[in-house]
Amino acid sequence: MDERQSQIREGAGLEESRINQDFIDFLRKWSTPALLVIALIFGVVAYRNWSTTRERDRIDRAFEELSLVAASGDALPEQYLRVARERGNVRGVGSMARLGAADAWLRAARKGVAPGAAIGPDGELLTEEDLLDAAGVDHALSQAEALYREVLEANRTRSGGTLHAASALFGLGAIAESRGSIGDAEGFYQQVIELAETRAFPQIAAIARARIAGLGELGDVPEPMRRAEVPVEPEAAAESRDELDFEMFGPGFMEQLEGQPAPGADGAEGAPGQDGQGAGDQGTGDGGGGDGERGAGDGGAG
Repeated sequence: MDERQSQIREGAGLEESRINQDFIDFLRKWSTPALLVIALIFGVVAYRNWSTTRERDRIDRAFEELSLVAASGDALPEQYLRVARERGNVRGVGSMARLGAADAWLRAARKGVAPGAAIGPDGELLTEEDLLDAAGVDHALSQAEALYREVLEANRTRSGGTLHAASALFGLGAIAESRGSIGDAEGFYQQVIELAETRAFPQIAAIARARIAGLGELGDVPEPMRRAEVPVEPEAAAESRDELDFEMFGPGFMEQLEGQPAPGADGAEGAPGQDGQGAGDQGTGDGGGGDGERGAGDGGAG
């Protein structure tokens, strides 16, 4: 009791009340700014997550559209260029789409048919207007060349554009080969080697060297023949058992063959001879040779 009384101090309650009041004043002064800061932090984090998801979805949609066009097998160049226009802000998609369009023009020039030409199950063009003449082939090569050069200029100096630039140079080399400009083709492949060695892509450089080595094996490529110009091989005459002319064996051959006993049987008669002579079968014939031997009949039936 005396100890508790000794701990009682005068004004202790007022001091405790003042401490509580100071805490309340602190909360009133700083709670609102603190809550705003916390809310701002959560808002920034949420925005970054939303922005990252949105950017990822945008990239996924761009590559999905490009993949759908490429998966069609024989897409039109305009389909690739539409993706390049609409999704060109996605890094890499614009160059890949333009490369696809250039490849489509190059394939058309090599086949000699317009891009997207309808071909029947027999390999014939459904529309004769889709067949390219010399001017049409040159136009297709020019379109492909322009697109390859556009991709090359956009990626030649870009650190992440090595593969796109190399693909464009390979395409330009293929166009030069198609035009018979072997020297120009070798020049493009040499640029591929220099680019690949600078950017540490030895596999690409090896492919370019192999292409250069194969240029010497190219000769004058003959102009492909139209299907109508290909000589038609005469069809072999169909023969069947029913069409065989059995009369070549002599009159009544089938009837005599059906009534003849099996060869080698005792007493078997020989086949009728022609011009008075006949051949005896194995066995004993009435007019044949000795027993058990193949004999010649003198005349008539053996």
